[in-house]
Amino acid sequence: MNNKLRNELLSMQHEDQNTLQELIDTGELGTIEYHPRIKEVHERNNKRIKEIIGQKGWPGISLVGKEAAEAAWLIVQHAVLDTVFMESCLALLQQAVKKGEAEGSHFAYLQDRVLTMSGRP
Repeated sequence: MNNKLRNELLSMQHEDQNTLQELIDTGELGTIEYHPRIKEVHERNNKRIKEIIGQKGWPGISLVGKEAAEAAWLIVQHAVLDTVFMESCLALLQQAVKKGEAEGSHFAYLQDRVLTMSGRP
């Protein structure tokens, strides 16, 4: 297992979720279309997850562990600034599911988000 990458993915997820929760707690989430604080986190995470996937492929369970593999999915799920990238991850995630390297529900959620964001059923 790649513990350095595991820890990085978990840290990225932690920042995403903490920022989101802070915005919920202060009542700021939903007051503007895309809050600049969460947008900044997403931009940074999008850039890094693209690098990771470009170098390592989909970060599956055997590479980073189950918890960090879920973090990778969440980061891609929140990559709403780049729906082309999100869509390109579908095939990678589907293959990871077939190999037992990712959860099927993660593929389903990502596919649903990509379809919804592109106006498809």
